Amino acid sequence: MPSIVQAINDFKFEATPEGVLDFLKKREGVRVKKESGLVPPWTDDKVLSKSKFLNVFRENDKVSKVIYANAPSNMFYEYIYIMRLVNHAIHIPWLMQDGSEWLSSVESVRDKMRHFIDKGDTVCNPGAYQINPRIGFKYGYRNIRDSLINVIPNRMPYVIEALKSTNQIDVATDNANKAFGGFTNFWMFQAAIDIAWIYPSKMDRNSKPYFGSGSKQSIIDEDIMLSYLNENKPIAWREFYPFDVENAICEYRKYCMRKAKGIPFNRQYKAIKPQLKLNV
Repeated sequence: MPSIVQAINDFKFEATPEGVLDFLKKREGVRVKKESGLVPPWTDDKVLSKSKFLNVFRENDKVSKVIYANAPSNMFYEYIYIMRLVNHAIHIPWLMQDGSEWLSSVESVRDKMRHFIDKGDTVCNPGAYQINPRIGFKYGYRNIRDSLINVIPNRMPYVIEALKSTNQIDVATDNANKAFGGFTNFWMFQAAIDIAWIYPSKMDRNSKPYFGSGSKQSIIDEDIMLSYLNENKPIAWREFYPFDVENAICEYRKYCMRKAKGIPFNRQYKAIKPQLKLNV
């Protein structure tokens, strides 16, 4: 019998341009209402009102906002490499509170990671995307905390060189994953997009993205989807880039899968408890 993970990965669906755009409009509406301070449900759609999805556009993502706000002009690649691994809105300001000099060498990054682990918090945000716990297996380390000290700093120079080697997002993702030693595709993809978003002169925003397991399951031509979204999007929305399409298809897949199979417990909105009014 296949595992739950395999069953999810094997969930195929047909993503029509019309269906994806309709989902994105609903999803963007949810984000706007959430930022206005309203509590869920924000829509009559049961799946959208009861479960969590990523934002339509990268610049609306909470963690991305923090990453971009704290990005240094020097050692930028090193910064993106570490921060997209950590991927946590609280930890990033803490890591950068004394500046970026600690990113200048393998030894100082290793020291910073020791202090980071000593804080006792969850070191990587599991909510946005899952960091593969096997990233250190090749080097003899079997958990993320050991890898933070013994693998992440050591592989940094090789990954940075790989990210700098091209301005194509998909090539940068593949090169960086190989430079690290595997098990890091989505982490490196996110780093490549960050570079494209902040420094489009260094990484082409219109280059082909890396397609993860979610978006690969769709039956759709990505170029057709990109053209359709840009021709039919609301006027207030910015232009879609290829990496937006990858994200859109992936999130739409989650939407279709939850409609068919139900909402995973860890992706449900927590019930908001009513506040009791005390008679004083």
